[in-house]
Amino acid sequence: MNIDELLQAIPHHEGRIVSAPNPACAHTAIDGRVGLMLCEHMHRGQVNIPFYGAPLLP
Repeated sequence: MNIDELLQAIPHHEGRIVSAPNPACAHTAIDGRVGLMLCEHMHRGQVNIPFYGAPLLP
């Protein structure tokens, strides 16, 4: 099932928050069906935690 099919299954009056692993699907939010889209395409070193800094991962 793709994101368009999933959004069609949610009633229009319901809120929609999408967490996507790739910002390439952000075009879906343009038509107003998504209230908030979080695209978390991250690689090592792109995370900076406030008051802690960037975590070092092996």
